[in-house]
Amino acid sequence: MKHVELMHDLLPDAAYVGILVNSRNNGEEIGRAAQDGAVRFGQQAVILKVSGPADFDAAFDKMPKGTGGLIVPSDPLFATNHQRLAFLAEQLKVPTIFGDGNSDAGGVISYGPRLPQMFRESGPVHCKNPCWCKSCRSSCSATQKIFP
Repeated sequence: MKHVELMHDLLPDAAYVGILVNSRNNGEEIGRAAQDGAVRFGQQAVILKVSGPADFDAAFDKMPKGTGGLIVPSDPLFATNHQRLAFLAEQLKVPTIFGDGNSDAGGVISYGPRLPQMFRESGPVHCKNPCWCKSCRSSCSATQKIFP
């Protein structure tokens, strides 16, 4: 998992790296990959399972002292609650890597595709007469209804 490698490059002396996973959306697979990656770098991954926004506070409370950083992988649950997660990480002073390509709300690094931008780019697909030129994307009425 590239995020674990980036966290190790940033914080090579960190004993623990927190990994936030959505238990309703391939969290087990992401957790295993993160643990395998952390072991390669001599760190221990602390898997923080959540299934919804109500679980965020409890997950952050479970991070052990000495957690060097937090990885928030790309996931719709995390993307829609990005500001809340950035706020919680900031309160604990834990450097965070977001996997959704968006570090505007906070975090040290963002590594991954910018999902909202990808959806905007796919907007013309919904148009009855799709035109792939950039000038049409901004003036297409179907795109404006989907992405005002």
